[in-house]
Amino acid sequence: MADLNYFQRKEIIDGLFGGDFYAAYPLSSKILNRHIRCKIHYGDSETRAILASYKYDEGLSDFAKTMAYYLLFLTSKKSGKEKILASPMVFIRFKNLGEQLKKKYDICVPINKKISVQALKSGIRNAISTDEFAYASQVRKGLSETSALLDKYMGKNSPENKTAFFQQLDVLEKVLNERINRLAEILKKEKVRLYVCVFDQVYDDIFNILACQKAGIKTKCMAHAFLAGSIEYEPKTNCLPVFADKLYLWSQEDYDLLSGYENMEKIEVGGYPKFSKGFLEEKIKEYPEKKIITFFSGYRYSNDWMGAEAPVRVKLFSVLKGIAEEKGYKIYIRYQGKDEEELRSEKELLRDSHIKISRNSFIKDILQSEIALGFDTSCLYEAKILGKKSYTLYTHTKYDQIFFMKNIEYIDPEGIHKKLEDESGKPQYSLLFDPENILTI
Repeated sequence: MADLNYFQRKEIIDGLFGGDFYAAYPLSSKILNRHIRCKIHYGDSETRAILASYKYDEGLSDFAKTMAYYLLFLTSKKSGKEKILASPMVFIRFKNLGEQLKKKYDICVPINKKISVQALKSGIRNAISTDEFAYASQVRKGLSETSALLDKYMGKNSPENKTAFFQQLDVLEKVLNERINRLAEILKKEKVRLYVCVFDQVYDDIFNILACQKAGIKTKCMAHAFLAGSIEYEPKTNCLPVFADKLYLWSQEDYDLLSGYENMEKIEVGGYPKFSKGFLEEKIKEYPEKKIITFFSGYRYSNDWMGAEAPVRVKLFSVLKGIAEEKGYKIYIRYQGKDEEELRSEKELLRDSHIKISRNSFIKDILQSEIALGFDTSCLYEAKILGKKSYTLYTHTKYDQIFFMKNIEYIDPEGIHKKLEDESGKPQYSLLFDPENILTI
């Protein structure tokens, strides 16, 4: 990963595409933005996945998603009332919040063959199809051809490559304009008054955002997680620039980390959106705190980053082994996503250190733990909000500065013993997300 902050990345983009890029190409620039920034930071390893997002899947996956799409399309119930259009990921990422929304608002979801399974899982049966717009053959063809020329131009900044790219970009802008305008008319006809999403950087969501903005419909994005690292040291690849009308962050600390961004008026503190007070009060009774320490292991894209963590993990496991043997604590490790399967070869070390791999629900792991440990995972903020002793582990490398989380204390593994003596806190319910503050126009 290129060690760039947000402003350095912006300077590179301005140099390649011009300072007026987003104004001159208001549709294609935003849709291609994720490809551009990932190309800068990660090279081809991440852009391949982005290119796949512009296309239908193949084989059994495509068949299953197509069947789910037609099931939703045929069973969709039209209310004829004003409604909120919500990305299916709102209900998957924030399940508890999704249930609150269903009870209070008339909700519909955008559907296409690519996200049909997600839409089906949302439980919403009022749907608007975006398939013939976001995945029209000319849109898919235009994105594929433009992306190929984009990669070529970013690989070699020659006059010939620049000319070819911008000529194709003109074509793509016209294609997107026609299809996005058509979707905008559908959204107005369906009486959509607000669009809510979890990401405003991925293809489906940015396409819907652009259509809503064409239709004069407000767009609001809830950050998918707590943020790590200051804008001065880290590029904030997951949330900047902001394309929705508003971006709602999980905490004041997150807001402070973005200080200096040129469009701060688009950003507000929304609160922690995963759980409601009532849900937490119920779960605290179900999962009381025990003598448990949980290490939240985050997924890593960078081999260098993994290398920086590796000796700390070995030391951590040794310290936790001693605490288990001397103090009677149970020790768990909770892996994120592909981390366990693809990246780590430490099962023997875990077994020797009396550390079990957690298969519990996230909320059970947080609430039963007395101490939460990790490197930069947002789980540490979540644990702190829920009253837990929460600590980031030092690597004593550049990553401590690049990916730090504000107001989460750093410690070395040797410092965990002292933390056992501290008292746990109480849940900070005032920091929870309030849907009514955000979902009003």
